[in-house]
Amino acid sequence: MSVILFLISSVSHRVIGIWYFLFSVLAGFFGFVFSVCIRFEVSLVSFSVCFGDFQLYSVFVTCHGLVMIFGFVMPVVLGSFGNYFIPVFVSVCDMALPRFNCVSLWLYFLGFSLVFVSSVVDEGIGFG
Repeated sequence: MSVILFLISSVSHRVIGIWYFLFSVLAGFFGFVFSVCIRFEVSLVSFSVCFGDFQLYSVFVTCHGLVMIFGFVMPVVLGSFGNYFIPVFVSVCDMALPRFNCVSLWLYFLGFSLVFVSSVVDEGIGFG
């Protein structure tokens, strides 16, 4: 139990960098699933076999774009690389504000979950 509590509330930049990487892999998996659904829909002759209507297709395209950019690419590059390697490169023992760093990690997870909630509320946000 104490190991799990340490991993959840750690202020070590290396642990936070690993958490960013693990969450980004999870987001990349969801983005890949969205991509496979979109490609399957486009590969069929009749357009609305999987999704049923164009609004749901637009919701999937929008959610795929948001998840891949803001859930996968930016956290891997900025969160994981920035937290794990930059303090090592500049030879410092830790980040300047480690608690804010931990809060930003959990706000990333909250924002990632809000993207999915916004796609299922009402008809979803389908900008495409």
